[in-house]
Amino acid sequence: MARRLSSHPDNLPLFNPGVYRIWHLESGKSYVGASTCVASRLLAHSKGHSGNPRLQEIFKAGGFAAEPLFYATSCKCDLAKVEAALITEFDCIANGYNRRTGRIWLPMRFPLWPEAQRRADAEAWRQAQEG
Repeated sequence: MARRLSSHPDNLPLFNPGVYRIWHLESGKSYVGASTCVASRLLAHSKGHSGNPRLQEIFKAGGFAAEPLFYATSCKCDLAKVEAALITEFDCIANGYNRRTGRIWLPMRFPLWPEAQRRADAEAWRQAQEG
């Protein structure tokens, strides 16, 4: 059975690359993950597609919330490094559900979503005009 992840209405997950956190409301323990599509990944977690047995066991009990922590707006951003830093910040290995400090493979690279590309292009154009 899928469990609903609650989010604050002002911080809803977007279909963009980024880093997110899921936490158990009662214990306060957290899980931090990175994805090329935060909203889709959180939906997959809520349907039981985690790949992390520790996290899935707690999911069955319910009482979780989720929030996006960081969105990448450039394909030069290394989400794996951001994820590792946030896993450490939230103490997700010793006092949470992460099994390691992030990816053990090459840095995650992704194509920019059209909206993110437009924002990045607009920002680059603005900076070029100012400088």
